[in-house]
Amino acid sequence: QGRVKDSAGQRLSECDPGATVRIERLLDQSRDFLQFAEAHGLRPGHEVTIEERDEPGDAMRIRASSHEPVTLGMAAAGRFLVAYPPTG
Repeated sequence: QGRVKDSAGQRLSECDPGATVRIERLLDQSRDFLQFAEAHGLRPGHEVTIEERDEPGDAMRIRASSHEPVTLGMAAAGRFLVAYPPTG
């Protein structure tokens, strides 16, 4: 049996450093997580750049435009579905 990829894209935690992606959906709808996402500009429709992945530390640093970078654990990063913006 194969895995069907979610139609909204891939998880942020799967993205490579240097990539710029657009947030499509937040999988965690808890109030605390939504407030955290809002405070860091991590809302659907907004683009973020993956600045660094720390595999041993199980974390990644990302930056939304006009916001300071934020470090997310891979579990938290996995709660964002993203897509690569169209080029050109």
